[in-house]
Amino acid sequence: MIRRLLIAAQIAAAAALLLWPALIAGRPAVFDDTDGYYWLGESLSEAGMQSLLRLFGDHRPIIAQGSLFAPDGMQYLSYMGARSPTYGVLLFLSQRLGSLWFTVYLQALAAAWMIRALLYAAVPSAGSKAFFGLIGALSAATALPFYAGFAMPDLFAGVAALALTLLLAFPDRLPRVSHVAVWGLLALSLTFHRSILLVSLALLAAAFAALAWRHGVRLGVRRCAVPAGAAAAALAALMVYPAVIRALPGPAELSNPPFLMARVLADGPGRVYLAKACAQSADYALCDFQHVAMTDSDDILWSQEPGYALVETASPATRARLKAEERAFVLAAVRSAPLAELGAALRNVGLQLVRFQVAEPLESPAQYIARGQNAIATILPGAEACQQEPACTPPIHAGFLRWLHSGVVALGIGFLAVWAVRARTGAPAGDEARLLYAAALIVGFVVLNAALCGALSAPAPRYQARVVWLVPLIAGVVAIAQARGWRTAATTLGTAAQSTAVGLLAVAFYRR
Repeated sequence: MIRRLLIAAQIAAAAALLLWPALIAGRPAVFDDTDGYYWLGESLSEAGMQSLLRLFGDHRPIIAQGSLFAPDGMQYLSYMGARSPTYGVLLFLSQRLGSLWFTVYLQALAAAWMIRALLYAAVPSAGSKAFFGLIGALSAATALPFYAGFAMPDLFAGVAALALTLLLAFPDRLPRVSHVAVWGLLALSLTFHRSILLVSLALLAAAFAALAWRHGVRLGVRRCAVPAGAAAAALAALMVYPAVIRALPGPAELSNPPFLMARVLADGPGRVYLAKACAQSADYALCDFQHVAMTDSDDILWSQEPGYALVETASPATRARLKAEERAFVLAAVRSAPLAELGAALRNVGLQLVRFQVAEPLESPAQYIARGQNAIATILPGAEACQQEPACTPPIHAGFLRWLHSGVVALGIGFLAVWAVRARTGAPAGDEARLLYAAALIVGFVVLNAALCGALSAPAPRYQARVVWLVPLIAGVVAIAQARGWRTAATTLGTAAQSTAVGLLAVAFYRR
């Protein structure tokens, strides 16, 4: 019992250490989408609670005034299909139960627990000093703490990668309760963003192919069955969700923005094809927007500026038409210039691989409050300071972080490459072979994340920054497992990290 309490205390302190950027800024980081996630979570929670109360004779309307599903919120449903209902509910309930500090602390707890689980599965002899040394290094020199304190689902891409690695490489080293918890956290993380699900499915497919090729299909199925079950549960939940929304009173129909249409337009082949098709009297809704500069996918989807705005300022009927025409337009545009689109996709993937600087978590929340995003103004601690933007900007130098994180990632890649070559040369077996497999899974997740996000969306920094910290993490685990003289350094760094974590935990409770 005492040992379990000590482990819980270690994880709690490590989670506090991961929140140092938010504590320095005086508030958790938020993004434009945080407002939508909160509103979605609030609307779903209230509709669910009222549906439950109806069983006990309470006949108030299921859809409350101000709900996303009320008539005045219908215009937002055209893009709310891209928002995760599970993360929205988590954000809403955790904020209501505590504050936004509680939300990001839960996120940090998930990350700290998964890191500890990976370390102890890969290096069973590692002690608490090694754990705090690893957490301290990740907190000081990677993007992890900036996404732990970011009220967005981005952190859970890395959590999903760690869960997949544990279930595929170290399933026998997880206690039964931990095994179930890792599976549940994986299934939940996969519902938090579709990109997380897509990357995880791609990694699972690659792992199965490698296992089947080396050891046979039967072993591949057995090894991949448990994480595949989590993916199946997440897929089932995402498929049921639209049906649940349709069952609500009123004409509630979720939709997604035309992401792929925006991608091929911004890449170039879509614009060339559109000009030719419209000149030949094609009946695309896009033909009415040829005056718009379609060179940036984010502008196409979200801008409200004249000359750049397209989807965001279109009428609901036009949005529906754009979405309905998306598949045919994208296929026709790709068929018209397949090599050009392939080249653009590869260029975007390359850009995504190297664009991982911390950007969005360092932006001032004042811009969102000024735009009238009421949820952020309501839930953000210290929002009154954001009436003036400079007073709300986190006091952290983005340029320094960019160089620091780039250097640490480069060192991690170099270290892993040298170790992997030596391990392969020496015919690895046992623990080293497992660790090599785990490193391949984590690096594979990072590369697949860049490939899918870059090719299908846009090479935005946060898409890669949310997972690139996994590279120095696995490098650190390998170093702990391989090095002979690590204990002295780990003890020193771990002791310092423990002391800092206890102090930050006290500050966190004071802030709350």
